[in-house]
Formats: sequence, C-alpha cells, structure tokens
Amino acid sequence: PVPTSFVEFARNWLAVELTPAQRVLCLVAFDGLEPEQLVGEERELARQLFGDLEVIPPTARDVIAVIIGARSGKTYLFALRLLHLALIVDLSTLAPGEEGVGLIVAPDIELAEQALNFVRGAIGTNPSLLAMVVSDTTEWIDLKRPDGEIASIRIRAAAKGGKTGRGKSLFAALLDEACFFRDSNYAVNDDEVFKAIQPRIVPGGQLLIPSTPWMESGLLYGMWKDCFGVPRSNYLAAHAPTLLMTKQADGSFFRNMDVTVSKERDRDAENARREFDAEPMGGGAVHFFDPAALAACIDESLPAISPRIGAFESAWMGLDTAFRKNPSGGVVVRERNKKLITAECAEITPPKGGRLVPSETLKGLMERAKFHHCEDVVADQHYIETVREYVGPMRLSEAPSVPAEAYIAARDA
Repeated sequence: PVPTSFVEFARNWLAVELTPAQRVLCLVAFDGLEPEQLVGEERELARQLFGDLEVIPPTARDVIAVIIGARSGKTYLFALRLLHLALIVDLSTLAPGEEGVGLIVAPDIELAEQALNFVRGAIGTNPSLLAMVVSDTTEWIDLKRPDGEIASIRIRAAAKGGKTGRGKSLFAALLDEACFFRDSNYAVNDDEVFKAIQPRIVPGGQLLIPSTPWMESGLLYGMWKDCFGVPRSNYLAAHAPTLLMTKQADGSFFRNMDVTVSKERDRDAENARREFDAEPMGGGAVHFFDPAALAACIDESLPAISPRIGAFESAWMGLDTAFRKNPSGGVVVRERNKKLITAECAEITPPKGGRLVPSETLKGLMERAKFHHCEDVVADQHYIETVREYVGPMRLSEAPSVPAEAYIAARDA
C-alpha cells in the first residue's frame, strides 16, 4: 500500500532525499507531526519555518501557505505532494464515474507544465506508479488507483473570476507562484482563485500555496502575516529562505546554492533579499521608495512637454496599454545633460461607457513617441502583437514579466 506519510513515500517510493529543512517542513505540514514532538536540530528548524508553534490546530493543515525562496526545490516538492495526495485521499464519497482532480494552477501554462512534468518524472521512477497511468497528455495525467478510483492531475493558468477551479471535486490543488497570479487583464486574481478552489477540496485533501514573494500585499502575504507563528485554525503558514531549504545534512548546499546566493547578493542585494531570503517588498511607494529620493527627483520647472534639443538627445517611451475600462498611457523619458527627465506623460481615456479602440489608441501614442524621436518603446505582453504593428522603425522591448523587477530598477535609478 502507498504509505500515508509523505516523507516515507518520497524516500521509499520515489528515492528522493530531502534536505533537513525540507524534511521538517513535510513532517509538520504534510504528515501531521506536531513541532513539540521534534527534538534537537529538527525542533529549531521547525521554529525557523513555522515560528514558535508547539501544537498546530488540525484544520490548519487544510491550507499550507509558504513564502519560499527561489530555486529551493519548491515546485518539485509540492508537485510530489500533489501526486501523493492523488494516491491516498479518500475518494469514496464521489459520485459514480466522477473523477477526483488534483489541480496545478500557475501564472501561465508553461509554469504549470513544469510542475506536471515533475509529477510525470516521479511516476516514471516507480513501476507500481507507472502501472497506474491510464492517460498521459500535456495537460493531464490520469491514474487508476489500487482501489479502482480515478485520480486526475490537471494543469490550468490562473483565470478571471477563479473559474479555473470551479465544477470539480478536488483532492488537492497546488497554486504555484500565487503571488504572481494575473487574469487576462493583468489584474491580480489570487484571492478569486483561492475562493473558487478552497470549498472544493474534499476531506483529507490539501490546498498548497507556495510562492516566492512580491509585495507586502495579496493573498499569500496576508495568510503569512496573520498565521505565521500563531496557532490559528484556518491556515498553516511557513517562511522558507532558499539557503535554509537547500542546506544538506553534511553542511553543503544543494547545487552550490550558497555560491549562487552570494553572487546575487553582491550584484543586487535587494533582489537577493526578495528572491532568496523570501522577503516581500514594501507594499506601497512610501515603504518601497525613499521619500527623500522621490522629493529630490521632482523638478517643478520642467514643462509638461520637453521636446528634443539637438539631434543627439535620446528618448524612450514606456507603454501601459489598457483597451477596456482603463486609460492607456505612455511616458516619454529623455536623456539631457547626462540626466533622465520625463519629457511627456500621454494618456488616452476611454469614452464614458465605452472602450478604447486598440489601433486608434496605439496610433495616437506612437505619434507622441515619434514627436520625441524615441529610439525604443517598452511594453508588457498585453496586446503586444498590436503594439508591434505600430512602433514602425523604433525598437520594441518587452517589460520584465515580473513587475517587481521594474520596481527595483526604478528605485535603483
């Protein structure tokens, strides 16, 4: 039989060697061990991961919320837990012919595919698991368990209104990188996805929410702030920096992550704190941007429009396209006397009760870019192909896919 302990399942069925911190995380969050039952180094690791908790309310483990560092084995570890739950959760309460579903939700389908590939790879290491596979595609893997029940592991991208998880009975769900969930309009939708999925988890299942952090806001940050080190019954929150999770029993680091983190800390200390120390950025401009630095950047003497002086002044436009309810905007930045100035802020607002027409809007914004002799236009993925049609001889550069990178770059500048 499949062991009910995840740690035993990982070791004996998948031949996975967990690091000490990974093992403690799994013992407490997955296997139900109380922190007070741990001793020595494992007890101290539990304090670092979960705060100074002794006993965890039973229902808290229904939702596992982990702010975790990059390259810590996060997606792999939680994908294996999803596979484990596919095999052990009681599905006898489902209607005849109904499948139990384990859902992998990620900011985009490629990230979700990565988690599914981890599941597929783990199944391939064990002949008993391989024999259970009845269907294997790029979007799902169906397993026929020894008890005859079908467990289906499927992938989805985070969708508007949380429709990703509706209409299914879920033995588990993995909301991977939930801090970066956006719908088709680039609106944050982590809370909507959570509200749609949580009520559909069957008894004995788990909702797993691991993510590297972004801002001091959003679903995961709220869970962590409310529940880290506090014995509450709604969630179990953990904080897991990369070096804590990758340090092995002999003191070395998996894949020499100590070297990687040290290099990044020298290159960009702020990014290292967010990515590897798993520390969210301040939730607003007052926290994230130094007010004195902002004040020093304001020049009331600049005109609303600063045209080019001389043939060698460079300029660039940054676009924020929105063709529904919100305005579309473009900011032109010009280099003058070895300094950057804001040359123009252009905004096109939709008519009352109406929407912007993408072609007309972009034509208008590109006219402003041409007026300033812009060399580059920077835009995100929203309507990127339409933008590409109108940039003409200017270069089109894609904005960072993770908004935090743009925030950090702006603050550094």
